[in-house]
Amino acid sequence: KAILITFPPLLAVVYVFKDDMSNIFRMPKPRDIIIVIIGLILMFVFEILANFIGAALGITFQTNNSVNGAPLILIIRALIQLLGEELIKFIPFIIIVAYLYKSIGRKAAIMVAIIISQILFALVHIPYGFAIGSLLLHVGFGSIVLPFVYVKTKNLVLCYLIHLLLDLWTFIPYILGM
Repeated sequence: KAILITFPPLLAVVYVFKDDMSNIFRMPKPRDIIIVIIGLILMFVFEILANFIGAALGITFQTNNSVNGAPLILIIRALIQLLGEELIKFIPFIIIVAYLYKSIGRKAAIMVAIIISQILFALVHIPYGFAIGSLLLHVGFGSIVLPFVYVKTKNLVLCYLIHLLLDLWTFIPYILGM
């Protein structure tokens, strides 16, 4: 499943960017550690904010109890699948920006693209059994930091690292057998 989520969008990105994948993927530099740490902190802040908004609107966050398998398999699956998830957000984002750039300007195109790509990303999680309101709030809004990290750095690897660290953090109790 992780491979099916990752390889089609990866093949599309490789096809479009051909031999110059450095347009979106670069090895992190030491100064990027600060961006990753700030991104993680902001992700936690947005998740807390999503919880407050959800409580005010009567939307509860549903946990996904489908985490299963050996811890090593879980980590390998996360390493593969989260790359696919970042690409699934990136592809509509970049298409929308390219389409709207000339008509509404760079900043407006980026904002519209972030909103639409985050909504689409949230809705992709419907098969996992979450309610739509919970998805939009916790997955869409809760991870809105990541496209801003890409816009700032033009490096999808940093978004991937933040997403990976955040998700692995939530798996720690399971990995430890708790």
